[in-house]
Amino acid sequence: MGHTVSSARQVIDRHLAELSAFRKALRTEDREAFDRVMAEPLRHYGSITYTASIHVWAFILVACLLEQEKRIMALEHGQRRTASQREGDKSSASQPLQLERQLDEEIP
Repeated sequence: MGHTVSSARQVIDRHLAELSAFRKALRTEDREAFDRVMAEPLRHYGSITYTASIHVWAFILVACLLEQEKRIMALEHGQRRTASQREGDKSSASQPLQLERQLDEEIP
């Protein structure tokens, strides 16, 4: 009989399971962050298995980094949007009477 080769999913699951002792040693607030980070590779199983690499651990880290970068980009986008709204508020600060009139017209 031949030997069986673990699927990429089994290898990923095994790597994540090996981290359970590390997770148990973390403080409660760190465990929550750890769980959130370790859930990220689950979104990228397909991409990781597509690589068919023996270095699955590296791709797990890349998946985590990818999701972190997406969060950073979303935060930066939200920050830019907030800043532009503030600038818009400053330029419209000279028009409070017009806004007040518009509100008076809208409210019966």
